[in-house]
Amino acid sequence: MLNETVISKQAEKRQTNRLRSRLPLRKIALAVLVVITILPAAIVAKAEDDQLSPCNAVASYLRNYADNHPDASTSEQLFPHNALEAPESGAQIGFMRPTDHASLDEVETALAPIKFDQAAREFMESVYLDTTKGWSMIDARSLGDRVVLYQMGGSASCYVPAIFDTSGGVFRPAYSGGVEEGDVCDGFGTMFGVLRVGEFAYPTLSSVPNESVAYQSKIEILPRNGANIGSGMGQCRVEIRFRESLAETVWDLSATEDRNLAERLRELLLPLDTDLRNGKALNVLLKDYLAKPTGPGSSDRFQRLAAWNDPSTQPADLLTHDEAIALVDTLQSGGWTIGGKYLALEMAGMKIIIVAGERELGWRTTGYTSLAAWKWTDQGAVPLLDADFLIRGAKPEIMVFGQ
Repeated sequence: MLNETVISKQAEKRQTNRLRSRLPLRKIALAVLVVITILPAAIVAKAEDDQLSPCNAVASYLRNYADNHPDASTSEQLFPHNALEAPESGAQIGFMRPTDHASLDEVETALAPIKFDQAAREFMESVYLDTTKGWSMIDARSLGDRVVLYQMGGSASCYVPAIFDTSGGVFRPAYSGGVEEGDVCDGFGTMFGVLRVGEFAYPTLSSVPNESVAYQSKIEILPRNGANIGSGMGQCRVEIRFRESLAETVWDLSATEDRNLAERLRELLLPLDTDLRNGKALNVLLKDYLAKPTGPGSSDRFQRLAAWNDPSTQPADLLTHDEAIALVDTLQSGGWTIGGKYLALEMAGMKIIIVAGERELGWRTTGYTSLAAWKWTDQGAVPLLDADFLIRGAKPEIMVFGQ
């Protein structure tokens, strides 16, 4: 049987992040064009006055945006990030966009006349930055004398940042330390960024677990000077919850070479949406379509998978552990595997392999049920369709909390 342990081991061999526009956050293309309302200066001018001021300003902006753009203020549109990632020229609230540089020399050229002295370089190395590689930079000198440098790495797109205070024309660490490996990663649902709030730029940690599901997201605004970035020493936070949630299933037949078979399979599965969403076993739902093995001693992987459907099959005719791993290696869906029991089906004289469960990459999971199916041919598996059983959150509730 293709159990979840087999699938997880196979998933750890892959380093490809997935899910079209869903991961990672920093690469999300906005699905809508948004109009950013410029907040009155009176709201954002107090950003430094007290700890809650920047969060209150952000929350006020987001509430205004949600009132004016209800269709864009949903989990499907990744609210609130779609409202903060592309501010119009002149907007006083929004994430600052980084520029990429091939070397530290290029960064110095862009920031001239300031130069990195030995102490600044040693600080970067102390927070795990590689001074011989490329950089992303956010130049916020006009918003409170801050320059942020960071690098990203690994399949989970983890951030390694350093934040400098440039007042006085020199680089001084604005933070005493960076993040530990794996602490802040797009692929794990956390994004590091720099948020403009009025006349100041603030480092932020944005947590959006299971982005395409109805979620509770959090934007944690860090103090402009602070301790270790990963230590949770936030100044305040804005939390977003959705008061309304609706079931939404996203089907994808774009990769199929057999559209008619894919459409027929989808028509069969559509009435089973609720059962699939609730995790009911596929072999029960599709019992009338389970493939039967042609006989003992088959070397064909589909037939050895089909042998699981016949209670009288001898152990020698079932897939071995190594054969299961080899089969899963051919069955990818968007770069992820799906943790669940793989089944052999027959429909309209065609052989089909299908699975339902959570998408997995190593020990990471998406948090929602997905389904994928392939047509089996003499050359191997050919994608038929996949589906994600999501929850669409709407009507956001936006709250501010202190630390």
